[in-house]
Amino acid sequence: MSDDFEWSAANEDIVQHSVQGVAAYINQYGNITIRQERGWDDDQDTIVVLTVESARRLAEKLKELINSYQA
Repeated sequence: MSDDFEWSAANEDIVQHSVQGVAAYINQYGNITIRQERGWDDDQDTIVVLTVESARRLAEKLKELINSYQA
């Protein structure tokens, strides 16, 4: 058995790709917090904190990107 297994998205043998959890909530200071679950080799979660206005602009940008996405 080889240790050179190809874990890329192009490998049709893979039936479940890894996905880290993502949470969004308002923190104690009234800011929007986006938190991604740490990976097996990370010491802590990744956290992004945005003001409400910045989060609103991000949401609009995400909508724009989603609407222009060509699958």
